[in-house]
Amino acid sequence: CWRTNWAFTWHPSLKPHPERYPHRNAYAAGSKDRDSAEYMMRKMEEKGVGDAIWLKVEYQTFRRLEKNPDCVLFSIRTFVDPLTTLETMPEAAKYLAANISAVEKVDFRKYLGLDDEAVRERIKLHLESISLSR
Repeated sequence: CWRTNWAFTWHPSLKPHPERYPHRNAYAAGSKDRDSAEYMMRKMEEKGVGDAIWLKVEYQTFRRLEKNPDCVLFSIRTFVDPLTTLETMPEAAKYLAANISAVEKVDFRKYLGLDDEAVRERIKLHLESISLSR
């Protein structure tokens, strides 16, 4: 059995880093609310959306152990790539933009760092422009 999971990160490291998820900590300017959104918007303006954000995708598997069927092995393979990677994959950019639209009205958007409308729309616009470029 397998599943995938995705999120945006603001730092390429897989190790804990205060810039990795500014919407989940007070790194930006001492606040988890508006200041982290302002930090993310500023970073996108300075570097461009594609260079400011990394897409983290996880491939997760569940396997029942053959010799001990009461136990299950859970594994995660994580990929972190700059959002610019999607410039060569317009179809993937289109589907990711659709996923962002799908989470607009659910609480899960906070976990993804997409609860601020301006941040969400900026990323979605970037992805939609990639999907229309080819």
